[in-house]
This record gives sequence, structure tokens and C-alpha cells, in this order.
Amino acid sequence: MSQSSTQDLGPLASDIFLSHLLAAHTHPTRIQFNDIPTLLASKLATIYSALVSHIATEPLTERNSTPHLRALIDVLADFKGRPDFHSMVFVAQRNHAKVMVDLLHKAERLDGWVRADYLVGHAGTEQEGRGHGMDAKQVGIRLFVRFHTMAS
Repeated sequence: MSQSSTQDLGPLASDIFLSHLLAAHTHPTRIQFNDIPTLLASKLATIYSALVSHIATEPLTERNSTPHLRALIDVLADFKGRPDFHSMVFVAQRNHAKVMVDLLHKAERLDGWVRADYLVGHAGTEQEGRGHGMDAKQVGIRLFVRFHTMAS
């Protein structure tokens, strides 16, 4: 996670991002065990396990979060108990989206009230080798399907 990411979301976010990265790159379906030495795989698994344990027990505090994140939590907490409330939070970097979900789940003030999930789209412009991004209709359909199934 870049330094700006740590500044945007806080040190706990960096730990969560690293755990996602380790999980993605050391998962048996993603790699061939022959690709990395057994000793390295064992050490990565140990690091991942310790990191996940740390994240599970580390509360979200002023020390390990940022004013921006705490402000978002404050705004969401103001709507607690309103069944008609729905929101979308846009972030500047794609990796923030997944980490933000984990951080919101750890926020005691929201205590399970927020059902956060993330959706990462494509850039809105044509980029070399990427083609065109999703149009508004495609984004709307994906959002409806994703969040309608969460509400059920």
C-alpha cells in the first residue's frame, strides 16, 4: 500500500491491505507450490497467520485510523436506525475499496449496522489494452444486483 494510502486510511488499513495481498498471492489456487520454495511458503503462511490474528484483535482507534475515516464513520453513525438509509462511498484508489469494507466492519460506532461491500469498476476512458470502461447502465445493473442480494 502506498504511503498516501496509509495517510488516507491509517496504519490498520495498511495491515489489512497487506493481509489481502498475502492471501491473494499465497493462496493454493493462485500459485503452483513449485513456484516458491517450501521454506518461503511456510514463512509467508506464518506471517499471514500472525497478521490476520493481529487485525482480528486490533480495535479501530484514533491511533490507527485517520480523521477522514473517522469523519465517514461519524456521518454513517448519524443515520443509524434509519431503515430507508442507503449510501455509496467513492474512493480514489481501487485498493481502498476492499480495505474500507474491513475498516467499516471494525467500527464499534456502527456495530454491525452497516452492511458494507465494494464494487470496483473500470476507468471511464479508453486505456491502452483495457478497452472502454463500463457505461452508466452497466454500473447501475451491477450495483442493483450486488446490493439487492445483500439486502435479501
